Amino acid sequence: MGHFTYTAVVFSASGSLPSCNLGSSATSYSGYAVCACNGAVTPALEPLTNPLAQTTNNFYVAMDYGINYSAPGISANYIAFNSTGEPGTLSSSCSGFTSLSSPSPAKISFGALPSQSFYLYPNTGLVSYNGNL
Repeated sequence: MGHFTYTAVVFSASGSLPSCNLGSSATSYSGYAVCACNGAVTPALEPLTNPLAQTTNNFYVAMDYGINYSAPGISANYIAFNSTGEPGTLSSSCSGFTSLSSPSPAKISFGALPSQSFYLYPNTGLVSYNGNL
């Protein structure tokens, strides 16, 4: 986290390949990409390199079931994190970070496996499997 200004988990709409394209929300997602802002003069989100990947060099995950998440204050296809791990949104690819404002955690679930839900807390980015601290 400390190596990048912002990172993001970008969910891809059903039927499309994972990418770092920020867009509007959909009802279901089929995969995700882990992306980070590059250090260019005009920063852009690019896929992070995954040295452990066997089929691709990037953190891409394609799934055959829906990913659904609900997060107060987030109505997009991604969750961004600043350099301290705080979750939120961006106004453009690599600028205008807005923290997750609700005191409630964001619930992230996997459509075919609702029992595999987890919760992401504002301010800290803490993850809990049951919504309790």
